[in-house]
Amino acid sequence: AEGFVESLVGGGHRARLRYRGRILQRPTLMKPFAFAAALLVFAANTAVLAQGKPIQLNIAPGKVGEVCMALQAGATLAWEFKASAAIDFNLHQHVGKQVLMPVARNAVTEDRAQHTVDRRNEWCLMWAAPAGQAVTVDGAWRATPK
Repeated sequence: AEGFVESLVGGGHRARLRYRGRILQRPTLMKPFAFAAALLVFAANTAVLAQGKPIQLNIAPGKVGEVCMALQAGATLAWEFKASAAIDFNLHQHVGKQVLMPVARNAVTEDRAQHTVDRRNEWCLMWAAPAGQAVTVDGAWRATPK
């Protein structure tokens, strides 16, 4: 799976689990069962988005990129992304002339979260690139009905 690196040393039992650059298990003698259990935990955490819809955006400096979807009230929207540079991100909907933004993050390079929507509407994940830099965004999203 993306972001996961397994390093086996010596006879194959000395292992280092890394996810997104973080060491999950320090180099020690790991029994095969413990290694398999750690791998299952990792797989369960990424399974929801593994079958999701891809996000692949190239955003010009000072511009925005959006991924929008129609959702029913009570649906849960999950997302995960990595950006090539710090970027502003939000989840929003338009209600009349208002823009309602229940999730907003400033200057992030990655995010993984979910939100249960409160009304039937078109919802948008939006990224805003800084004025002086183009940004690529890669990830996935998935909606689960109520």
